[in-house]
Amino acid sequence: MNNELIDKPMAEEVKYSARKKVKTKDNVNKSVNVEEVENGFIITVEKDWRDKKDGYQSECKKYISKDNPFDNEKKEGETNTLGDSLESFLNGGGDIEVNTD
Repeated sequence: MNNELIDKPMAEEVKYSARKKVKTKDNVNKSVNVEEVENGFIITVEKDWRDKKDGYQSECKKYISKDNPFDNEKKEGETNTLGDSLESFLNGGGDIEVNTD
């Protein structure tokens, strides 16, 4: 194997990508980014805010899901979907509880 530069993108193209962002009344920025990859979806949940005591704070969590959480179709017997949890988070809810089984 030689050490030549391969001038090609690593992936063909992104199949699906979506982002939802909100800013709450107490100036907390929340965002959810969903990107489709070969075997499912990568979900990135970010939250940042300014704390008077500690200054700038941020949290970033990543999850993998077989299903697109922004697709609102519920499976039979499902009461709370990942999409429901993400919408609740964006609309003022606390942390997200994710079960991606």
